[in-house]
Amino acid sequence: MAQGGKRTVRLLIIGAVSGGLLLLGYELVYWLTHVYASGARVETELTRIAPRVTGSISVLHVREGDRVKQGQPLIGLVDDEIRLRVHALETELALEKARCRRLVAERAAFEAELESRLATNRERIRAVETELIAVRERLRLAEKELARVKVLYRKELSAARELSVEQDRVLKLKGESARLAAKLSVAAKELAQVEATRTQLGVFDERIRVSAITEDKMGTDIEAAKVELELRHLRSPIDGIIDRVYKHKGEYVDEGDVVLVLHDASNYWLEAQVDEDQIRHLEVGQTAILDFEAYPFQEFIGRVERIGSATARQIGIAERSKSQFGRQAERVPVRIAIEEPPPRLTPGMVANVNVRIFQ
Repeated sequence: MAQGGKRTVRLLIIGAVSGGLLLLGYELVYWLTHVYASGARVETELTRIAPRVTGSISVLHVREGDRVKQGQPLIGLVDDEIRLRVHALETELALEKARCRRLVAERAAFEAELESRLATNRERIRAVETELIAVRERLRLAEKELARVKVLYRKELSAARELSVEQDRVLKLKGESARLAAKLSVAAKELAQVEATRTQLGVFDERIRVSAITEDKMGTDIEAAKVELELRHLRSPIDGIIDRVYKHKGEYVDEGDVVLVLHDASNYWLEAQVDEDQIRHLEVGQTAILDFEAYPFQEFIGRVERIGSATARQIGIAERSKSQFGRQAERVPVRIAIEEPPPRLTPGMVANVNVRIFQ
């Protein structure tokens, strides 16, 4: 029995030593091929919403924890004054457009009347010219006839009465010719006066141009007021979840004041702090097995996305541990993308997460 007991003890000792050696070998292999980090922080990109103008909050469309879509209204500032300004500018613009239309119509009517008067005067001048030509032709014939009668009268072949009649005819035709010439001159001056009124078209054109410039300025003022109005309504830039609301209805906010914070629920990663003596084992793209304490029987896959170029202390995180040489070791932040994150992760939460990164 004593020998049997000794054998049992020897077997136990051998088994214990073998187990210890196996465990030591496993730890050695693990140390050589794996990097272990715990307490990794769940991170996400936080989007801070701040107005670009000052004012009081008139409406708050969301609460903490709400899910929002890109472009969804979040907060509205008091905008009554701007809305009234936009309405007044739109009214003035409508009046200016009506005035411009009236100027265009008046110009068209004036131009039509001017062309009609010009056509009438030109026609009158043509008629007088035709009549004057006919009278002058008759005068030329009458003067020839008078000259013939004078020759006959001197030869006593014609009576004095006939000479007198021809002289009267010439005088009348000369008078008619002079009258028509004067009438033609008056008609030409009237035509010149009507032509001179054509400059009024330029006046109309200038007034229409000024009106168009005024319309453009009013349109620009309206667009500027609408942009200012839009700035008083904050919308979500992303699909996300509202994390924190700092300001509420009725509160006054200055330009740049953070009103609320939200994050993209589909964009999570882990920020692990790895000891500097282990960083040599890491490469971007390596696979990581993630063990969340909240999900003890599940493993999640991650990828090394970025290895920090500064230590935790340099970026303001006072985390150190003992190195293999016994001194205080610095830690380097390593970003790990989560390919299929577990549900209900909370950004900023420090979870008990085991990250085993292997080559």
